[in-house]
Amino acid sequence: MGSASIDQQGTIDVTSYLAAPVAFATVEEHYGWDAVRRYIAELGDYAQAIVTEALSELTGTDASAQVGAPVGGLRLVRLPRGMAADQEAAHGPRHDIAVRLGIETAVTSWRGHGFLRLSTHVYNTAEDFEDFVERGVPFIVERSRAARTG
Repeated sequence: MGSASIDQQGTIDVTSYLAAPVAFATVEEHYGWDAVRRYIAELGDYAQAIVTEALSELTGTDASAQVGAPVGGLRLVRLPRGMAADQEAAHGPRHDIAVRLGIETAVTSWRGHGFLRLSTHVYNTAEDFEDFVERGVPFIVERSRAARTG
């Protein structure tokens, strides 16, 4: 038999549930969902191309990630060998990039390889990813070299 005092969660914040319909309608009204999907896919392609090129050039190894068809605004770039080889190890680079560079990233691992996950939306610009190429990619390369020699 349940207790009335634990049948309802009193600490749940319903703000996101209440705001979602307005947010969806705002995107449709200001941009249109077809334009948004096109924009984030094209920006995802661009971001993946420039980050992959920069990382490949600095490491001398191919940083491209072949995953089949891209999904919306999500893309992957392969990290240098040995970096984020498992999910536990993936937390370090993500944390360091956030703290030292002020850039939010997603780092993940699959089958012993680390990947940088690029995510785009209407609030992202090409300049965001160009900045990452300028500051984030060299940081990743430096960190991976230090891990191999250290």
